[in-house]
Amino acid sequence: MRIAELEKAFQKRARTQTLHYEIRPAATAADLDATERRLGLTLPSALREFYGACNGLVVNATQVDIFPLDRVERQPGSPLVLFAQVYGTHKLCLDASGQNVAGQWTIVLAHDGYEITRTIGSFLANKLWGFIDSSSSDWLDTVLALRDRGPVQAQVVWAFNGRGPVPGGIFSKREAAEAWIAENRLSGTLTEYPLGYGAYDYAVRNGTFTPKGAEQVTPGFIGDFAGALNHCHYEDGSPIGAPRTESDVPGTAAQPAATPAGRSPAGAG
Repeated sequence: MRIAELEKAFQKRARTQTLHYEIRPAATAADLDATERRLGLTLPSALREFYGACNGLVVNATQVDIFPLDRVERQPGSPLVLFAQVYGTHKLCLDASGQNVAGQWTIVLAHDGYEITRTIGSFLANKLWGFIDSSSSDWLDTVLALRDRGPVQAQVVWAFNGRGPVPGGIFSKREAAEAWIAENRLSGTLTEYPLGYGAYDYAVRNGTFTPKGAEQVTPGFIGDFAGALNHCHYEDGSPIGAPRTESDVPGTAAQPAATPAGRSPAGAG
């Protein structure tokens, strides 16, 4: 997102909600070079382009603060580079251990490496507004508390859904499910689910789904969550393509994830 487009987006939001923001003046090439020397790192080109257009920004005092270059700093004994803060308490870092498939540094929470997004463009176009629209950190605190409980392993079952919302069959083995589907020439979706855990909790705790805003911790979203495990589509008893998992961030090489049935992925980046 270009800074002019960002400015227009802020102006539009400010007409309908309380929004105080400052887009700081652009950093100079000399500022960027000095920052690279101080950090001992070469900034990805997209990050240089961002700071070359604006030297950070702040929204509603502490709700979102992308630091100016003189406040960007490496974390001791870590490849993480602190560059922003949200809700006054949650620190955002750039993972400088290496460039991701987009040729950028992944943006993560300092708390536990929780991935926010993989590009600065995605952050500005999507994730930034998620933090702004969620006026408190309650949603993020909820997700982090769930993640802090650690990953889990579970036995799985396979549920088949045809045209209706209720499963037509649940099996302990995928082979048995596929034999039944083939025998009856069924069309629909076979989905893997964990036993003893909600699909949402299981996915968040194991890092296969990353909520991106308050709307993704609501009872409706959690209850409709379609799962982040394997699923396969069938037509007249035969599989259509290979089993797959949904993608977290369309348009990027994203982690495995899932969306509630009938919805588009939120927080697309």
